[in-house]
Amino acid sequence: MATKVARVSSTFRRNPVNRRFSCLPHESGHSFPVPRRSVRRICLRHQRYRRTSAARAPAHDAGWRFAIGHPYDKARDFYHETGKFSYVTKAGYADGPAAAAFEDRGWRRLDLPHDWAVEAPYDAKASASHGYKASGRDVPERSIGWYRKTFAIPASDLGRRISVEFDGVFRDSIVWVNGFYLGRHACGYTGFRYDLTDYLNYGGDNVIAVRVDATMEEGWFYEGAGIYRHVWLVKTAPLHVPQWGTYVTTEVGEAAASITACTTVDNEGVEAAAFEIEQNIVDPDGRVVATGAVHSLSLAAGATGEYPCALDVPHPRLWSLESPVLHRLVTTIRVGGAIGDRYETPSASAAFFSTPIVVSSSTAGTWRSMAPIITRTTPAWAWRCPTRCRLSASPASRTLE
Repeated sequence: MATKVARVSSTFRRNPVNRRFSCLPHESGHSFPVPRRSVRRICLRHQRYRRTSAARAPAHDAGWRFAIGHPYDKARDFYHETGKFSYVTKAGYADGPAAAAFEDRGWRRLDLPHDWAVEAPYDAKASASHGYKASGRDVPERSIGWYRKTFAIPASDLGRRISVEFDGVFRDSIVWVNGFYLGRHACGYTGFRYDLTDYLNYGGDNVIAVRVDATMEEGWFYEGAGIYRHVWLVKTAPLHVPQWGTYVTTEVGEAAASITACTTVDNEGVEAAAFEIEQNIVDPDGRVVATGAVHSLSLAAGATGEYPCALDVPHPRLWSLESPVLHRLVTTIRVGGAIGDRYETPSASAAFFSTPIVVSSSTAGTWRSMAPIITRTTPAWAWRCPTRCRLSASPASRTLE
C-alpha cells in the first residue's frame, strides 16, 4: 500500500469591514466572504480516494525508462514527429519514442517519482528563480524528457475499464499507449487521467510513453522537471464511481451531525444496470457510526447518474487541536447483492469541525464552485481558523494497481 501525505497552511481571517463575515482563501489566490452563523457547515471536495475494488498493488512507478530529448533537434529527440503520417491524423502512427516498437533498452532505468532538473548541473544561462539548474528555455538541451514503461495486462481484464492516472507531471506532457495518442496536459500542478481500455493488448505487453516539455516556467521558484509524483493503473467494473466521484457536506449541531453524500456513478457497459448504493461513515477506530442506502437504482448504458444520500451521526466526535478526530466515507455499489465497486472518501471531507465555518442558504448555490477544489497534485488545505485551530488533512492512501 502506498501512502502519500502533503500539507499546506492557509489563513482563515476575519474581514475588518464586516465582522459577520470571514474571508475564505481559495486556490486562485483570492479570498471570498463567507457568513458566520450558528449553524456549522463545511463543504469540501475530497483530495484523494481509495478504491478497494481494484487489485491491491503498489503504484505504477517501477521499471520506467528515461532519456533526455530536445525541443527542435530531431536527431537528439530520437526522430520524433518525422514519420510519413502524423499520430494526430492516423491513429496508432506515433513514431520515435512514442511508438510501441521503439528500442529503449539503452535508456536509463528508474522508478518514479523523478525530477531530472534537480539532477542537472548549475548553468549561468538557466533561470535564477529556479536555482540556475540547467533546464528551461535557455538550456534547450535539457528541457525535454522522455519516459517509457512496458507493462502486461492479463487476458482476464478484458471487460474491465482500465485507466492511467498521473498525480503530477512538470510540465506540458503528451501521453501515448501502444502508439496511440491519448492526450496532452499542459499544467504542471494538476493531476490527470486517460482511459486505456480500447488501446490495450489483453494477454500481452503494452507500452506507455510520455514526452515532458519543461521549457516554459509556471512559477518564479524551483519547479523541477519530469513525472514528479505517482502514476496509477486503475481497473474497475463498467459500473463504478469515477475519479473524484463523491461530494460530501456536513452540518454539525449540538447533538448530531447531518451528512449529505452525493455519489456520481458511471455505467460504461453496453447494457443498462440495476444497482444500489450503500454509504457508511467510519470513525478513526474503524467503527461504523452512520449508515445510509439508496435502493432500486438503474442506469442506462453509457449514462452517468448522481445520487444523494442523507446520513445522521448522533453525538459526533468533533475535530479539535486536542483530539484531531477524522472520519471516512465508504461508498459501496452492489449489483445483484454482490459488491461491484467500493470507493473511500478520505477524512478531509468527513470531519466534523468544532469551529464554525458557515455557508448560508444564500451562498450555498455558489459555494460549490467557490470552494477549494483540491487536486491530487497540490497539497491538501490545512485551515487556520479564527480561533487559531489548525485543521489538516490526514494521510491518505491509494490501493490501486
